[in-house]
Amino acid sequence: MTSESRPPFDELAAPPESGGVLIVPQLDRWPGLIEENRRRLASLQRFDEPPSLATPAGEPAILLGHQPDFFHPGVWIKSVAASHAASAIGGRAEFLVADHDDADGLRLRWPARDGDIWIARAQNMGPAGPGCTFEHEPPRSAAHWREAWQGVSAEYDRSDTGLADFISGFFDADRTSGHPDYVDRWMAGVIALDRRIGLVTPVMRRASRLSSSPRPARMTWGGFVTYVVKRHAEFAAAYNAALQAYRAARGISGDSRPIPDLLVSPDRVELPFWIHRRDHPRGRLYLTCEGGQSVLWAADLRAAALPSDGPISPHGELGGWCIRPRALTLTMYARLFLCDLFVHGLGGAKYDVVTDDLIRRFIGIEPPAYVCVTATLRLPLDSRNVSQAELAQAMRGVRDTVHNPQRWLLDSAPAAELLSERAAAIAESERLRRECRDQHLARRRIFDRIHQLNARLHDLDPDMDARAQTRITDVRRHLASRAVASSREWFYALHHLPDLRRLADQIRDLRRGASS
Repeated sequence: MTSESRPPFDELAAPPESGGVLIVPQLDRWPGLIEENRRRLASLQRFDEPPSLATPAGEPAILLGHQPDFFHPGVWIKSVAASHAASAIGGRAEFLVADHDDADGLRLRWPARDGDIWIARAQNMGPAGPGCTFEHEPPRSAAHWREAWQGVSAEYDRSDTGLADFISGFFDADRTSGHPDYVDRWMAGVIALDRRIGLVTPVMRRASRLSSSPRPARMTWGGFVTYVVKRHAEFAAAYNAALQAYRAARGISGDSRPIPDLLVSPDRVELPFWIHRRDHPRGRLYLTCEGGQSVLWAADLRAAALPSDGPISPHGELGGWCIRPRALTLTMYARLFLCDLFVHGLGGAKYDVVTDDLIRRFIGIEPPAYVCVTATLRLPLDSRNVSQAELAQAMRGVRDTVHNPQRWLLDSAPAAELLSERAAAIAESERLRRECRDQHLARRRIFDRIHQLNARLHDLDPDMDARAQTRITDVRRHLASRAVASSREWFYALHHLPDLRRLADQIRDLRRGASS
């Protein structure tokens, strides 16, 4: 698959209909992509750190990843597709859990009824304070989590959803792990819910242990970081050039979208890694060169130096500091060294064309292909069918209270004489406009007369303005309710189990069709 024949990920969109699945390229092409990726990566020779970079023999690996948060069915369906595809070719599906991500702001959201509308409620599940990663969040007691989940269960008591199974697995981690942290519990919850649906969850791997796997990486994470550090100027130039090419091809101005350029200055270079430790929040990593050494900085705090502080460990640790990937470096490393095929969602598939270009510029090979999988599944929530056009009409109604108050009068009988005068004045204004365009004073006087009549009509109904504003408020409330009810972003455990099974069955049927 050449770069010219790759799927046009830019044009992709989530399926509009509930229950729709998007897979690009289709499942029947995945085995060919895996073979092509293996051949392409077997020729990779620029990296000289052991072990050998020849593609390991044995089962092919299909990899996906996500943060350990409460993701929607469009993310979950990647696991379903990867598992079915791996099973069909005798391979292995793996889920890379991005536990190095910032845990602050982690919330579980769910829809709740408030009178005649739907609203979103939320329960904070994350730690207090910014910069704390899932990786370094300390384990919390089962009692803490029981209190956190109690509020959710009380408001979202749906016996036919997967929430109870997820929560059961979440607490079952106390039995299977000695001192489970949040990520251990979250993984156990996902596995329990998938089992209830009838699926085998891909093998879960924590990103903080990128080099721990039954299937050895072609290069350790620490080795990759070392390689980039040694060639920091070349890497930063390739990274920024790939972003600039992406923006130029799409007419994007500035240097912050889809992600910012790396800072390159005479005295320091930014690298696309996070750096943190238990007593220091996660931050961007910078590098300076001092006396022949590469010095790593966490913002303005000197962190470590190579080689005086020793080599970077296989997991990316140096002098007590943890070096972790940012978005592009995570997928770049994963696609080159951890798997034979990477499964993206919609957003990842679109931005990772930047990674394709970075691999070409920095590594010097045609990048391994990746695939895109997503789905749309909505909760069966009824809501009033309102639109932005209805809101625009309601907002025009406020203007009508001034210029067309007759449209808002509840009882026009007391206003009959004023309405007759207004109609006559409007007719005279139209005549003057047609026949006497140069009689400006007369036209001005009739305009003022119409305005005075409008004001008198308005004064007949003191509640007119309040009713107009109430209408706007009501439409806005129902628009917000409709957005809540029709969202595809709700946690997949909140959905009805039969709906999740039907969504998963689409992948199974596609797999069977591809193999028949």
